[in-house]
Parts: sequence; C-alpha cells; structure tokens
Amino acid sequence: MIGELTAHVWQSTWFAVAAGLLTVAFRKNRAKVRYCLWLSASLKFLVPFSLLMSLGSHLGWAPAAQKITTPDVSFAMERITQPFSGSLSFVPAAPGVTNWSPIAILGVWMCGFVAIALIRLRSWLRIRAALRTSTPLEIPAEAEIRSSPGLLEPGVVGLLRPVLLLPEGIVECLTPPQLEAVLAHELCHVRRRDNLFASIHMIVEAMFWFHPLVWWIGARLIEERERACDEGVLSLGSEPRIYADAILNVCKLYVESPLVCVSGVTGANLKGRIEAIMTNRTGQGLNRAKKLLLASAGVAALAGPVVIGVVIGIGHAPVVRAQSPTAIPSVVQTAQAATASAVPVRYPDRRLVAILFDFGTMTSDEQSRARQSAIDFVQNRVKPANVVAIMAADNGKVAIVQDFTDDQVVLESAILKLSAREGNGSVPGVGPKLSSIEAATKLLAVFPEKKALMYFSGGVTQSGVGHQAELLNVIDTAKKSNVAFYPIDVRGTAPQIIRSDSPPPLATYEGAPGVVATLTEALSRERQGRGEPVAANPIAGLPGRHASFQIYPAGEFHTLSVPLDSLSGVVDILGEIKMRLDTGAAGQNVAAVRDSIQASAGTFRANFTLSAGSYVCGLIVRERATGRMYGETIDFEVK
Repeated sequence: MIGELTAHVWQSTWFAVAAGLLTVAFRKNRAKVRYCLWLSASLKFLVPFSLLMSLGSHLGWAPAAQKITTPDVSFAMERITQPFSGSLSFVPAAPGVTNWSPIAILGVWMCGFVAIALIRLRSWLRIRAALRTSTPLEIPAEAEIRSSPGLLEPGVVGLLRPVLLLPEGIVECLTPPQLEAVLAHELCHVRRRDNLFASIHMIVEAMFWFHPLVWWIGARLIEERERACDEGVLSLGSEPRIYADAILNVCKLYVESPLVCVSGVTGANLKGRIEAIMTNRTGQGLNRAKKLLLASAGVAALAGPVVIGVVIGIGHAPVVRAQSPTAIPSVVQTAQAATASAVPVRYPDRRLVAILFDFGTMTSDEQSRARQSAIDFVQNRVKPANVVAIMAADNGKVAIVQDFTDDQVVLESAILKLSAREGNGSVPGVGPKLSSIEAATKLLAVFPEKKALMYFSGGVTQSGVGHQAELLNVIDTAKKSNVAFYPIDVRGTAPQIIRSDSPPPLATYEGAPGVVATLTEALSRERQGRGEPVAANPIAGLPGRHASFQIYPAGEFHTLSVPLDSLSGVVDILGEIKMRLDTGAAGQNVAAVRDSIQASAGTFRANFTLSAGSYVCGLIVRERATGRMYGETIDFEVK
C-alpha cells in the first residue's frame, strides 16, 4: 500500500511540474488558461494513473501471445508437473524485525489530516455564523446578496447555491462605480464556480498536507483565479483606476476571508494585481499553435495511461477453449466441511497445485511477467490429473482469488484479474513472506493429498540465517500439511532453497582465481551502458574465503556460495555455468546468475539444478563504488 501511494505521489509531482512548465509558456496569455493548468495539477493528486491504465488493460484484450519465460520459472514449473518427491523447498526473506513503519506513517498522516480538518472547520464555522446573522439586500444580481455585520471582506459563500456576502456599511464606504466593480468581481467568481474548485483543492491539501508542492499549487490557484476575475471585470468596461481604488479601499477597511473556498476580492499578490489593472493587461488570446499545444498535452495526459494499459493488456487475455469444467468443491467449502466432519473431501487421482502471487515484491514489469508465466503454465503444463487454485498475498495475508478447478479459461481469467500493485521490487522482511506462505499452507492443509505451492515473488535473498524459529515453524506446518514449495523469482535469478531436513552435500568444490572471457566482455558492456569507463581493471581472486559449490545428487538443487564479508557497498555479481571441455557438450552454457546486492548481506547464494556431468563455473564480483573486480572459476562434478 505504501509503495502504491509513493508511486502515485511521484506521478502527481511530475505531472504538476509539467503543468508548471506549461504555465510559463502561457505567461502572456489570459489568467484563466494558467488557472486551468494548475487546477489539472491539483486534480491529478485525486486520480491515480493506475485507474486509467486499468481501463486500458480491459480494452486491450486479444488472443494470448506466447512469451518466453525465464529459465528458473520454466524449471520450477516443469518440476511441478513431475511426481512429488519427499524433499521440501522454501525461499526465505531477508532477516529483519516486525515492520512498524507503515503504522507509524499512517499515524503521522492522520494527525496532520485531522489538524488541518479542524482548522478548516473552525474557519468555516466563522463564515456560517456571519451568514446566519446576515440580512438580504435588494440588489439585483445573478446570486443572492446579503449584508453581514463584522469586518469580513466581500465574498461568495456556498458551492451549489452561492451567496454574495457584503459587510455592513460598504455602500457608504465605496462610491457607486467602485461598488459596481466589486460586485462584478464577485459575480465572476460565481460564474466560474471558483468556490467548488477551491473546495476540491482544500481536500487535496488535507490529504497530501506533507507535500510542499500541493500548497504551492494552492497559492498559484488563488493568484490566477483573482487575475482571471480582474481580467473579466476590465473586459466589461470598468475603469482601471476606479477598480483599483475599490480593491485598495476594501483592503484598508476589511479583513481577508479565512477560507480560500470563500472567494473574495483582496486575495493573491495585491501589488502585481494593481499593476496589471492599471496597465489594463487582460492577457492575449490563444493562437492556433498554443491551442494545439494545450490539446496535445490534454490528450497525452488522458490517453497516455490508457494506451499503456492497452499495450499491457494485449497478449494477456485468456484463449477460449470449448470444454466443460469439472465440479470441484472450493477451498472455503472444503475447509468448512473438514471442520464439521472427520472425513475431508478427497480428490482421487488428482494432484493439487496452488499458485500464490506476491505482487508487493514485484515491479509492474515483473508482475506482467509473472502473470504470463502462470498463464503459460496453465495452458501448456497443467495435465488432466491436475487441479489448480489461484491465491494472492498481501503483507502476510492470503486471499483466494480462484478455487481449485481444471477449467483453463477460468484460471487464466482469474490470473489476469489480479489487482496490479505499485510494487517497487524490494525484498520485504522475513515476517510477511513467512506469514504469507504459512497462511497458504494452512488453507491447503484440509486436503489430504500432496500439494504443490508455487510462490511467485520478485526478490530472493542471499542469506537466510535470521528468524530461524519462524522458518522452522513454517516448514513444520508444511510437512504436516503435505505441501511442497516451489519458489519462483521472476527477476530471473536462481532462488535460494533451504532444506532443513536434507542430508549434507555430497561434495563442496572451492574456487580458484580466474575468469571466463565472456563474463569480462559482458561486464564491460554493462559498464559502458551505465556510462562508466570500460577500461579493464586488474582482476584478482576473492579476498579471504573463496567461492564454493555445494553438490547434491543429480537433479537436486546445487548451491553456489560467494563470500562478501571482505567487500563493501553495492556488489555486482555475474556468473555462468558451462559444460567442461572434456565432455561431449563442451562449452555449452547451462545456467547463469546476475545480481546486484549490498555486501553487508554476508554471503550470496544462488541455486541451480544440474544433471550428472562435468562443469565449470565462471564468476566475476565487482565493487561498484571502488571499481575493484575479482574473478574465480570452480570446476566440479555432479553425479
């Protein structure tokens, strides 16, 4: 949730910056044009782009296009369709403590919101009191005109049925031409519905009180609306000197309204307004080029997100197939049945697969890739003996999106309807991930059959030494529930697997200084893409401990470990595994790893599944801040 709000605030900020640049281009034109630009910047804070993108995604339905999934996704999905083994797999999150920051942020925001609301309420009560004590005046006008005791300046009160409130005695204080000019100014506010739009921006200020740009936009709105009314009064034929004297007299005799949604006559930059009035500057009209510029900007702001949503939606619609779904009890129904009866519902000759999406750990691109990978699995890997359920994780909680079914159309539709989240691809604390998987495991526990849980996540961690008690508790729950985990990292890096009940590795091979030429070339290309010098730095072996490969039986996960405790800052890691030269498939690239992490993680670990054979692993580790590079090779055998 915090990530979504942060993304929305940034989008609105850049939108406001763009609107501000446009006001510079229209500085010589009429004030109402600049007012509309600032008003659009204000309204953007209430309208997330994701709503328009969602609309576009529903317009972009088309037959699904096949996409290539990452090697890790393909391998994990291939294993799910195979007979279940006795081993248990799990990917932990980074060590951490309970994250109280969202609660603290919400509390601070609520305090600011309530404080601003109370201040505005007190000012509104003053206006209401003045309105209750007012008496009607027999002055013909577009809105009702009333006289109120006190020193409050003339102003328009109300949103739908505005009332022009004049202070008592103003008729004696101003000459008839001056009073006529003041009334003309206030009636301009009525015709423009300035109170309504000012109220909307007051809501924006209360919701985004922490954003300085919101308050700056509010000041610009007041300035441009007053200038727009000044231009309107002058365009009606009022004498500039008489109008300026009327404004100055009101400023000397009365106080400004405490609320911006009570449109007065003395607001904004008074000196600038008087200068503009005295020089009779009413602003230029829009020529054809500037009309085209405004229209293009409006179309881009509205149609851009919709087009992006259409592009995202294309190729992701379910392919309609004529088949009748098998009637299968829902997860909820089964849970209720298991509670009420000692004999739970069974799926004879069926294998159960649950797909769990954790969108909060993914960027929007990774979310699209996860959806497409899951759809590819449903279309091409699900066998007649499988039934599949769709789940979604949100900060440790799990919701059932689609109950178990073998209807591919229903499954694909459920995957596509998953709500997009503004994730930033960061790895959450260990607590939420463990809680999500444990919650999903408990939902699956009511089924006596073996279950597979595919966990789509946008981040894998490099060390999982913390929160061992919680980890062991989840693993114990999974064992009792007969659930096997298949973590899938949509970034394309190999996920870390912790198998607490697995035997020790058959062998551990240690690395030695040396690099593979293709890795050096790849690193040079990446550095050039980031604008860094491409001259090769000296490459030495890792300081301290060497990298190592832990080997398990063929077909199992094998672990590459890279010690980082002697390094500092952000570290780039590039590695590849090839068949060794003395094999029949010499030089064939088998797997690769590419990641960037903080060296404080201690040890980077990546996991691969390899068949029997002879391999060589090439590895380059680079400290991004210092530019120092280390390279090692590991020769190993899988049996």
